[in-house]
Amino acid sequence: MTGTFLVIALLFTSTLTTVQASDGDSDSKELEFDQPSGTHMVDGINLTGHANFPLRNASWSIVNISSQTPTTILSGPYLTAVQPVADDEYQWELLVEFPHLACTCYIEIDFVEGDGIPHHWRHLVYVGDNHHRPVLADEHALAGSSMEKSIEQVDPPLVLIDGSFDLTYEIMLPPSSTSLTQVRADVCEAPNGVCRATPRTLSVPFTHSGNEVMVTVDPTYLNMSQGVWLIEFSATDDLLRDSGLLQTTILYDNQAPYVELLLRANVMEQEPVNVYVSVEDGYLGESSSFTWTIINENGMRRAPVESEQIAVDQLLLNFSEQGVYSIEVSVRDRAGYMTQDSSTITVMNQRPTALISVDGLVLEDDVRLTLVDGESWVILGNKSVDNEPVDYLWVINDDRSWRGISTLTPDQFDRTGVHTVELIVFDDDGATHSTTIEIDILAPAPEEDSSMLAWFFPGLLVLIVLVVVGFRSKSSTNLELPKWKNVEHSGNVTESTEYINEDATIEEDEARG
Repeated sequence: MTGTFLVIALLFTSTLTTVQASDGDSDSKELEFDQPSGTHMVDGINLTGHANFPLRNASWSIVNISSQTPTTILSGPYLTAVQPVADDEYQWELLVEFPHLACTCYIEIDFVEGDGIPHHWRHLVYVGDNHHRPVLADEHALAGSSMEKSIEQVDPPLVLIDGSFDLTYEIMLPPSSTSLTQVRADVCEAPNGVCRATPRTLSVPFTHSGNEVMVTVDPTYLNMSQGVWLIEFSATDDLLRDSGLLQTTILYDNQAPYVELLLRANVMEQEPVNVYVSVEDGYLGESSSFTWTIINENGMRRAPVESEQIAVDQLLLNFSEQGVYSIEVSVRDRAGYMTQDSSTITVMNQRPTALISVDGLVLEDDVRLTLVDGESWVILGNKSVDNEPVDYLWVINDDRSWRGISTLTPDQFDRTGVHTVELIVFDDDGATHSTTIEIDILAPAPEEDSSMLAWFFPGLLVLIVLVVVGFRSKSSTNLELPKWKNVEHSGNVTESTEYINEDATIEEDEARG
């Protein structure tokens, strides 16, 4: 593509727009110069103009840009005169006598509002007869001065080209110059705004007419591959005087980016899935914008929500319904080329599994569980397994059912005996699973039997105590010593009194010899 790109140089129009540090300020400050840019003055400065605000405390300075290093040579705190001429319109004048001054200079008028927001206006003049040079719009000597440090920096515009391209800039020649003889370009690849290698200096084709110079940027001639390039232009007049450097950032891109979606083809419901997009544009410093679209089986399209957007080139999706989904991404590179890619992902439903548990114990199918009526017990179904919420249906003896509850209590059983209990679980896709157990509910023991059992052991204990006491009483009676009775002897029986009062021991010793 060949075309013309016009860089508007605000410094070289007869009406200069204010440079402001505020954003969205409806009460903008505007100041105009009556004299055209590049006016030739001798022995001093004489400028006039108009403004839409009172210029109280407006200061001024004269900055010499004859060389590549700007130098302030004179300044003052007030303008020479300010006169109101209408509502919100003021006429101003700056008169500075400076004999023998010779320079390529700009006049800067500064104004700081009460809230500290600075405003700056600049105007180019040639003073005296010497030290004049051509000046390109927005060259370093102007744009790189101290003014730029006090306002928010703005990245230079990116010039997009896909082939040979013409760029047009404004240029001001000194009073003694009539034409240009050469335009040079220092070229380097700068993906991040900094040259990767030493710039190459080349002379580029140009045409000069009035205050405009048009240069031709041919990537083939400049040996430019696709990428971001930094070019600094400078011009030489017919008296071999050089302008300052004017910096332009160029993006050379003539093809759309290569885009590939990376994701799994099959996932389960509620299973997180990462979606990546790989982009290759063929040069360093590439950047792209992404537009994501998710389409369900019914053709409904939506953009990812904030929680699904992990990065500009990555999604984290979690589908709750089965089906086939389409993921589309549109990628636009810095040059405006766009590439689309799409892929499908199949979301499969996981069938639920019904599980019945009692007191934390999960029961197998067809198991029989014995419970006692009147006691506190609960049959649970909430241990059923699925990756999403399920609904419950309990069926007892095929004649009664409860839906929407996850537990059964004794209240759901109207009698004792053996009951068949079936639990059926449903997910939101209609998939089901069931499990069946038998519950034998025993009747509680009668209260009379319980009372007899309660009295049996104390009664038995009392009986044992009584028997022991009875036996002990009988034994005490049999152990009493018999009483002595008097025996009457007959008359023919004589009692020997020979050994009365004799020691029996002596007799026993005598018998032993």
